[in-house]
Amino acid sequence: MATSTPLKRSDAHPENDRFAAIYFDGITAKAIPVVAEFGDRLNLYDSEGKAIDGFDSADLLRSETASDQLQIAIQDHHDNRRIQIDKAGVSSATWAALHRISGNRHRAMRQPLRVIAACIAVVLAGLSIFAILIPAAADRLAPLVPDSFETTLANRLETYVIYPDAQKICASAEDNAILAGFVDALRVASGFSGPVSLRVIDMPGANAFALPAGRIVITRSLLDLSATPEELIAVLAHELGHIQAQHAVRLSLRIGGTSTLLGFLLGDFTGSAAVVAVGQALIGTAYSREFERQADLLAVQTLRNMSIPPDDLIALLERLESSGEAAGWLSTHPSTAERRDFLMQAAAENRETPRDFGVDQPANQNWIMPNLICD
Repeated sequence: MATSTPLKRSDAHPENDRFAAIYFDGITAKAIPVVAEFGDRLNLYDSEGKAIDGFDSADLLRSETASDQLQIAIQDHHDNRRIQIDKAGVSSATWAALHRISGNRHRAMRQPLRVIAACIAVVLAGLSIFAILIPAAADRLAPLVPDSFETTLANRLETYVIYPDAQKICASAEDNAILAGFVDALRVASGFSGPVSLRVIDMPGANAFALPAGRIVITRSLLDLSATPEELIAVLAHELGHIQAQHAVRLSLRIGGTSTLLGFLLGDFTGSAAVVAVGQALIGTAYSREFERQADLLAVQTLRNMSIPPDDLIALLERLESSGEAAGWLSTHPSTAERRDFLMQAAAENRETPRDFGVDQPANQNWIMPNLICD
């Protein structure tokens, strides 16, 4: 590499310091020996005194620094010109002045950092759409979703996600009548007037989930683990709570995002990828803590109207947890201990007198043991 050698102070500019430097023009990689003159500007000359380049002091910045060498660049990060100056060829006053005027590496990085900051802002704005705006839009749109859309979505979920891996059971008229009795009792006790249906499927694990269009699905294993009709009705009351609050529709709109929203607006839900994502979330009961607590609170109110304490739901939760069958229903719910505390607190705070159903009193005295249903 070319080295600089001391030069005498210019007679033409006695107030300026002249010294040897190495110049890179930003076009080629060639190191060009020059004579630098530093005052209000940093001017560069060839060996014959012909001006090559010049820079205002305000345009300079120090891009790299060693103890005995300066690398000076141009503030415009698109300009690749730079000057290399050795300390041995420069007076101490000029060396110090070059350090002061040319700034430091942080100034060189200012523009790129602004670009990075702008990119981060765009990413954060995009995340806020998914984290805040889409959930908010989904919650506002859910009450406006027509029944036909919910039915179409539920049918597609059953076709593409649920029944390819599970078999519907309880095909007999007697079993369906028993299930209808549970549904009727829940509908009356909750005061819910929308459609509700109950289906039993043969799928690994004890699970229960609510689909759009008021469809509750439970597994054979959950029936077998329910020790009493009250325990089963308690689980169904929780799933009915999801239906009452339209959690399945809201989750579908949140997960499906724009494809589901467009399907709603255009009246045609065809996004198969969104259907699979929504179905997997519903089967895995991947509701938020807010949704789960809301469903538990609605379940407590429904059970109170049926004279069923939350202890029945808690007993089944604890049995599920200890049985190893809880891969589905408890896997993404809050912990059993947390839910027990919340249910007991909700029951203590909800001391309103149970509704007077008159002739519509739920006929829970006619329920049979869950393990005998769909046997």
